[in-house]
Amino acid sequence: MFILTKIADVIQIHPKEFGVLSIHALTDAINTKYANKLVLGVGLCICLQDILWHSEGLLGQGDGLASVNAEFTIVVFRPFKSEVIQARIASQTAEGMRLSTEFFDNIYVPRNYLPDDCEFRPVDGIWVWKSDGQELFYDNNEIVRIRICGEEWHDQASVDPVDMADESAEALALSGRRPMYQIIGSMDDVGLGACIWWDE
Repeated sequence: MFILTKIADVIQIHPKEFGVLSIHALTDAINTKYANKLVLGVGLCICLQDILWHSEGLLGQGDGLASVNAEFTIVVFRPFKSEVIQARIASQTAEGMRLSTEFFDNIYVPRNYLPDDCEFRPVDGIWVWKSDGQELFYDNNEIVRIRICGEEWHDQASVDPVDMADESAEALALSGRRPMYQIIGSMDDVGLGACIWWDE
């Protein structure tokens, strides 16, 4: 679910940070630029792990910012294919389910990745799985287990890290655009679906 990724970048340090020990100022600047941000083709950056190398800062003319070349490792959320994770059902439609974790909202389970005996009930707005004569409900806010089937990247014409606040379900619905990074999951196997079904 979490990986370490090596990144090389030019990090700018604001003059107000010049009084702070340089390694702390660099750490803060890297976390400000990358923490809780999506990087195209990399994933959701969580936090700085380690600074591998950095240059001396060069002061720019006019703005006074110190530009530092740095190479560092970042903790990144990017589940691998076939990994099983837990998430919470955020919303449901006849097309499938939207899920979220505490820090990532763009997980989607299409209807063809639900068990064969599932049906959508438009009146209730939920999916129901009929198994061995029982009806098992996928309730909103229920914690479920899913298997990662894949991921989708949609280029937003930005090379800079994208803030997760701009990728929330509400922000995407208002703008009408697709998420930059979306995880595709499945619940069509034994042990997947609502955790409460399998934990009893």
